[in-house]
Amino acid sequence: MYLHSPIHLHPLILFLLGNIVTTATAAYTPKYSPIRYVSFLLNLIICCFALSTFHQYINTTGWAGRALAGSIFTCSVVNADRLLIRQWSYGHDFLGRSSTPTSERKTQSRWEFGSQVSGSTRCTGSEKEVSNVPYFSTQNKEYRPSLTIFLLGHLFTVIALHYLNTFAISFQSQANESLITDSHIRLLTRYGDVSGEEILTRVRVSIGYWVAQYCFLQLFYSLAAFVAVSLDPASLPSWRPLFGSLADATTVRGFWGLGFPLSSPLPCYQIRYHP
Repeated sequence: MYLHSPIHLHPLILFLLGNIVTTATAAYTPKYSPIRYVSFLLNLIICCFALSTFHQYINTTGWAGRALAGSIFTCSVVNADRLLIRQWSYGHDFLGRSSTPTSERKTQSRWEFGSQVSGSTRCTGSEKEVSNVPYFSTQNKEYRPSLTIFLLGHLFTVIALHYLNTFAISFQSQANESLITDSHIRLLTRYGDVSGEEILTRVRVSIGYWVAQYCFLQLFYSLAAFVAVSLDPASLPSWRPLFGSLADATTVRGFWGLGFPLSSPLPCYQIRYHP
């Protein structure tokens, strides 16, 4: 972080501000309220401003920088999807566990509802659960791993993916940089000039990039799952696997949701987002 940059304009502060705006909008505005459109535009402004000044505050491409850069978009997307398109509102929709009695649902505060709208990506275990969230076991949807197995599995995942990510980034950085300059972007129009070394370099950088992105997604999910379940063991059913199995990679959609066995000692399955 550069010392001359005001701390209140840090992308992390702006991200938290956008999250608060989304939470408050979900908590206190009814369906079709014009304020929701104002909230969405405000989130877009916050997002664009944060990205335009990102390099003034973040001078690393490591875990923290990538997480923050990706998270900045979340508030705008959630705001548009859940408040403008789906029109979720307090008193009409419930994002807690589907087994929660009606009497207890009525005791939920507005801020709790708003926090669930802005903070839950898959709404696992609720009536709003997105389509095809994977289970711990495809043979038995009621299966739940023991607390010890769950925590040890995700702890192992965090450690293993940290080293795998380091290897993937090193694998990319050791490539011949002279073959990935701007002049090499066009491929088909200079087909006759493409060397075998350039093709191998492209493959190398691409594989390294996708492995690093996989590590990034799964590591943060495992870290969040480990912390959340450690603090609240009863929340374990809500932390179902993130990625899918190799057997699901028989379609284009299944391939993009592919999860590798290394992702967790627990069974891993494909995540598919609700269209």
